[in-house]
Amino acid sequence: MKLIGMTQAQYSEFGWGSALDPDETDVTISLWKACVERGDTWDKEHRFRGVDGAWHTVLARGAPLLDDAGNVSGWAGINLDIDRLKETEAALKEREARFRALAESLPQLIWMANAKGDTTYCNQRVFEYFGLPASDAGVPLWADRFHPEDVEDIFAAWRRSVERSEAYQVEYRLRRHDGVYRHFLARAVPMRNEHGEVERWVGSCTDIHDRRLAEEALRRSEKLATAGRLAASIAHEINNPLEGVTNAIYLALQDRSLNEATRSYLTLADQELARVSHITTQTLRFHKQSSSASEVDLCDVMRSVLALFGPRLKAKQISVKEECDPKALVRCFADEMRQVFANLISNALDATQPGGAVRIRIKKTQSSDGDLRNGVKIVVADTGCGIPESIRERMFEPFVSTKEATGIGLGLWVSHGIIMKHGGSIKVWSKVGQFDHGTVVAVFLPS
Repeated sequence: MKLIGMTQAQYSEFGWGSALDPDETDVTISLWKACVERGDTWDKEHRFRGVDGAWHTVLARGAPLLDDAGNVSGWAGINLDIDRLKETEAALKEREARFRALAESLPQLIWMANAKGDTTYCNQRVFEYFGLPASDAGVPLWADRFHPEDVEDIFAAWRRSVERSEAYQVEYRLRRHDGVYRHFLARAVPMRNEHGEVERWVGSCTDIHDRRLAEEALRRSEKLATAGRLAASIAHEINNPLEGVTNAIYLALQDRSLNEATRSYLTLADQELARVSHITTQTLRFHKQSSSASEVDLCDVMRSVLALFGPRLKAKQISVKEECDPKALVRCFADEMRQVFANLISNALDATQPGGAVRIRIKKTQSSDGDLRNGVKIVVADTGCGIPESIRERMFEPFVSTKEATGIGLGLWVSHGIIMKHGGSIKVWSKVGQFDHGTVVAVFLPS
């Protein structure tokens, strides 16, 4: 009675209906009478005017009292002021609405989980990433979208965080709706009640795929620079004794008393030394590269490389077939392209048995990657032994080679870095069958 400011006598005389909100009085009294006639329990929220003159929301509950014969002898009930509860509920709803509005505005994948770690909410970005229609009925399952290699670590870290009520952070790959896996950084923090108990988890997944690619490109660039400095240092040390040997052979060839066999051997040695000298000079130029590219005819570059390998081609009786479009021009660093072509030709010669063949085609075309860029495609195909699948998967990594003791595995790695630097692409096809074998390397450079 204190709530509505009535004495027990006033309540008995006028009834609780006199304190009801006038807009609710008729309906509420009608429902109460129907409840009494049926002998049902009463459960309803009302608005009462309190002694303070303000309207209060009250939860009224009552039940009939039965006598021994099972007849209603009276009613027992309770009126509970739930204003504070209503205010708390309203505040919670407002806070929830603000959280959802913020979550839906963020580019990250936002999610919530209950205290047990079961996902209860995902923002729209999650449904878009998975290619699913948004649904209020549930949340998408994530388990089958993690990369198989990451699943064990993901769940181990999540279980550990839930069990210890500690913040969660892990990197993993998540499959997009088109089947592509992208790298994400996942974080989650526990939300606790006033007793320190975890009620829910709030988490986010941030796409870091492009950042990872940039970091990897930077690492490769640093490795390439280091390899370039090392190669330049070695080339510089080789140059001095190389010049001395070259001069000695030149002087020896001036001796007119040499027989023809000796002269031919010295001439061959002089040619090979010229090739070594060219490679060391080219390596030094690569390290001290010009700061600007220029328009280069790739057919001319390829012919200069083939001229260097002329003696080896002749010695192994390997035939070379060239197809070159006139004016196959691209804007590039000529010495770097010469290094790429030299690596490709050298690999083809090493893999091809005596009497085999190498085919070279340089053609003006468009990129086959879907962006339709104009450029030049360079194809080097051989009839060699082919590249095993285990090597093909890692062939552009440093120190990976099929030549075992004779190869250091830097040629294709350096070539790949140069091609990427020029905005191009490189693809390799290879077969290792007994009768069907060989390798095809295709390079595209934008013009």
